[in-house]
Amino acid sequence: MDAQHKMSHQSGSVIFYIFLAVGLLGLLTYSLTQSSRTSATTQSAFRITEDLFVQSNAIKSAVLECTFAFPNGGGDLDGNGTINSADNDNVPYPLSPTDANNPDGAAANDQVRNLQCPGAPAGQRSIYDGVGTTGRFLPPASNGFGEWTYINDTNGVRLQIIGPNDQAALQAMDALERRFDTCEADIDFSSCGATCFTTWIIRATCP
Repeated sequence: MDAQHKMSHQSGSVIFYIFLAVGLLGLLTYSLTQSSRTSATTQSAFRITEDLFVQSNAIKSAVLECTFAFPNGGGDLDGNGTINSADNDNVPYPLSPTDANNPDGAAANDQVRNLQCPGAPAGQRSIYDGVGTTGRFLPPASNGFGEWTYINDTNGVRLQIIGPNDQAALQAMDALERRFDTCEADIDFSSCGATCFTTWIIRATCP
């Protein structure tokens, strides 16, 4: 091999190794970027899971405090002279906020902030005004999530929250569901949506 061919061959080898190094650097950069994104998503999901777990248990505690303090659940709420399921499907648990049998009237929506303790005296029925039976304030919702809602019907008593359709929120709800027993939590209960999380206080189909 003459000097010119040898030099050309060496140049080609150098260029090949340069391209190879650039390619490997690109793969490494992509891998690190993806790893960083995955780590950030996982950390965000963990924070959301903790927030929702604490919030749901705090709300359940407030509801149970109402039932212990006023075990008759308000009695004849519809005023027809008979105490039965027409007054409350699940005595003594608070009614859904939009239920017309609420002593202070029906709310515009079923958000937890509108919960009443039906057996409490007048002026003390609101659970989350910071003044009533429990003197509580509702914690702020997790970032991107709607407000907790409360439902009392023939299925039982439950809390629901709907989150954004992103990876962190989906991971968080999956992790949150695993924090509860089978009967205590669902995702997409009654087709409320893939980002809808339900946790039960009491459930008709479970012991």
